[in-house]
Amino acid sequence: PSSTPIENFPYTNGTVRAIAVASDGSVYVGGSFTEIGGISRNRLAKVLPDNTVDQNFNPNITNGVVFSITLSSDSSIIYASGNFT
Repeated sequence: PSSTPIENFPYTNGTVRAIAVASDGSVYVGGSFTEIGGISRNRLAKVLPDNTVDQNFNPNITNGVVFSITLSSDSSIIYASGNFT
């Protein structure tokens, strides 16, 4: 792991509390944000390897905060936990 920021990674309008990297290089980001890279995404988003927000992934967690993200070994299942319903 590195604490060096990823160049051109999309900014969020809130706090990021969880990150998980998928086998294809995509990054799942969770927290208390409602926007990432200028696109509306409530608390959970997928950023593609080219640092664009995945337009097809929008679980729309409308309340609470995502504190943890875990992926299955082949990244086909995403587990998000936090204080949301």
